[in-house]
Amino acid sequence: MSTGAIECPSCGAAAPVSRPGARITCRYCRTAFEVPGAPSAPAAGAGAVTASDEPIPKKGRDPLEGLVVKGIWGTIRTGHQLVYLPGRDRLLDWEPGSGRYHVWEYDRTRSNGDPLPNAAAEGAWSSIGAGHELIALGGDHVLDWESDSGAYRVWFYDAGARASRDVFPSIVTKGTWSSIARSKRLVSLGGDRLLDWEPSTGAYRIWHYDRSAHGGDPLPGSPVTEGTWQSIREAHELVYLGSDLVLDWTPHSGNYRLWGYDRNARGSADPFPREVAAGNWSSIREGHQLIALDGRRVLDWEPASGAYRIWASS
Repeated sequence: MSTGAIECPSCGAAAPVSRPGARITCRYCRTAFEVPGAPSAPAAGAGAVTASDEPIPKKGRDPLEGLVVKGIWGTIRTGHQLVYLPGRDRLLDWEPGSGRYHVWEYDRTRSNGDPLPNAAAEGAWSSIGAGHELIALGGDHVLDWESDSGAYRVWFYDAGARASRDVFPSIVTKGTWSSIARSKRLVSLGGDRLLDWEPSTGAYRIWHYDRSAHGGDPLPGSPVTEGTWQSIREAHELVYLGSDLVLDWTPHSGNYRLWGYDRNARGSADPFPREVAAGNWSSIREGHQLIALDGRRVLDWEPASGAYRIWASS
């Protein structure tokens, strides 16, 4: 694996390179782009489709089959990051470039109109900005991770904060991971499990999150399970939908697979042993972000236009 880096053409953030011509997604602004320097190849014809882009035959029910509400946000667009805060029906809307944030109340009863009608709190952070990722861990804990260095902080989320009161008033624990950095991706799987995944190689580890680790490493000991996936690699996005279901989709092609997550997997056992559903979306493609909400809802958001749809997941 190359340790070089290139810049995202949208936000300028450094992105790890695995090979020329690879299609990768910026971990900060989620722009998908091709690594420059691809070797020349014989032309395959205009609009040629590679094997990986072939639509997957439909299997089972579409996990995003029921539209709940749709619209366009005027202020939540490119440059913003959205993080759902589980158990609270709150959506953190954060601008890494400036550190500004809003915590919006999500009204799940709405089938018309803006589902984020009111800001519960807003402000600006001086120490949480570009180069950071925020990952909700449940139970009012939010991981603040700097992938370039492996530095992390776990913040306590104060759900009672209103107006300009800081929603992250205190640090639960902090430190630096030596092996969870750079090209890794982190995905919370609920139930105090954290997936540590390297798309370029398919290598993964699932850790137990110790929420009582005040001052120590919150991912202690050895991984619960680890291995290498052959089919979940670059250009894939993983979204935990709840109920031990993980959505694996490729924005470039619209292909998706829904995996059953086996929480009892240990050692080298594959934690995603069962394909529950599969298919291809024609309207959920590049430029979209999928964010799981509680209660089997999924936010489908296009930062460039501000357009959004909230789907009911099956």
